Amino acid sequence: MRVKRLVILGAPGVGKGTQAKRLEDTFGWVHVSTGDMLRDGVRENTSLGKQAKEYMEKGELVPDEVMVGLVKNRLNREDCLKKGFILDGFPRTVPQAERLDDYLGRMNLGLDGVVSIDVSKEEIVRRLSQRAVCEECGTVVTATKDIQEGAGCRCCGGRLVRRRDDEPETIRHRLEVYERQTRSLIRYYEDRTLLRVVDGLGTLDDVYARIPLDIGPFAGETMISIKNREEISKLRRSAQLLVAVFRAVEEVLGPDVSTQKLDRIAEEVIRFGGGKPAFKGYKGYPASICSSVENQVVHGIPGSRRLREGEIVSIDIGVELDGYYSDAAKTYGIEEVSPEKALLMDTTRRALHRGIRKCRRGNHLSDISHAIQTFVESKGFSVVRALVGHGIGRSLHEEPQIPNFGPPHQGPKLRSGMVFAVEPMINMGLHEVKFLEDGWTVETSDGSPSAHFEHTVLVTEEKPEILTLGIEKTLA
Repeated sequence: MRVKRLVILGAPGVGKGTQAKRLEDTFGWVHVSTGDMLRDGVRENTSLGKQAKEYMEKGELVPDEVMVGLVKNRLNREDCLKKGFILDGFPRTVPQAERLDDYLGRMNLGLDGVVSIDVSKEEIVRRLSQRAVCEECGTVVTATKDIQEGAGCRCCGGRLVRRRDDEPETIRHRLEVYERQTRSLIRYYEDRTLLRVVDGLGTLDDVYARIPLDIGPFAGETMISIKNREEISKLRRSAQLLVAVFRAVEEVLGPDVSTQKLDRIAEEVIRFGGGKPAFKGYKGYPASICSSVENQVVHGIPGSRRLREGEIVSIDIGVELDGYYSDAAKTYGIEEVSPEKALLMDTTRRALHRGIRKCRRGNHLSDISHAIQTFVESKGFSVVRALVGHGIGRSLHEEPQIPNFGPPHQGPKLRSGMVFAVEPMINMGLHEVKFLEDGWTVETSDGSPSAHFEHTVLVTEEKPEILTLGIEKTLA
């Protein structure tokens, strides 16, 4: 197995630490747990360890700045850099995940995958409420029967006691807090197509066998489907309908038009053409298009908001026709926009085509990512790292994920018949983003404008074929 960088998520009691340790023993990837980092920092009396100890002694959460510092120090050690790592217990929030992405991105690295072990709340309560801890050595055991019979610790003979933290009501409260903290984090990794959810019921061997190891943007080509002639024909028809939808939306797009009206028109055209809105109902999304205005990066939900002159709006639309999907996005200026916004839109569109030009047989997947990043950053803008492009075909989102940043010449070689949705999302300011409470809308962290262009692209024996090219009047 090659070097990998993984995150393992899960509520207390799901066994994520045990599974991470097994992966370490099997493949040599270094198991990096939050608890170990904190204990090591305190024991070694480092500056960060001292800060962490102050908060822990007060019973308070260790703040992000301290945790991120500990993580960076640990991941920068030679064993993690050479062998890869499995992060256990970090990140817990979207800001922590963004800081992790930023740190890895500065080294031209990225996560290969995120595994979330899923166990029902009541099962977790049952497991944790059976735990006991030794008063002498601190060993934690599942030992309800031992406590009842007054047995001592199997390690040192000390008395086993149940902590208040392991009372059922306390556990339920902790799980509610955990769910609130991680709901947006799960969405964050889902949107990057990094997340794999694993059923945590059964034996340790059962759960371990379910953990997918061939995950991540450059993990291998076995997961990338190759479309045959009939499938490509259906994808072309789906893309043609999508182009017609964009043209209908463009006819009414302008000042004082509500995004809800644009959504209604798009759905009418899609259904009139015999298709289905690909987005509507997808994981609960409530509309047929995404309309992201100004500092909204993606997934803006259409509503009563009316567009104003000088604003920019990104329209993202997906179509399902005869079981095959197409996906495209375009950023529009409402009447005259500032020169800075015009340059942002132009750069994003041109970056998209820089990436598309790398969609050639024999190139590597990361060549697409690298072409986009280098062009965008040469113009002084930043590439959103939290969101990615993807494969497309029988499903809206297929393997692989396609980041808009990364080193060249990595990952699987491209083959004729692969179909990708390439979609740079570019910010005028910082690359960091934030996820809003509606569970969908993503905004720039600093309030700066953002632009988004996307095409559905077919890799052929010769040059790439842009199936959705009709949404543009010219090719950059």
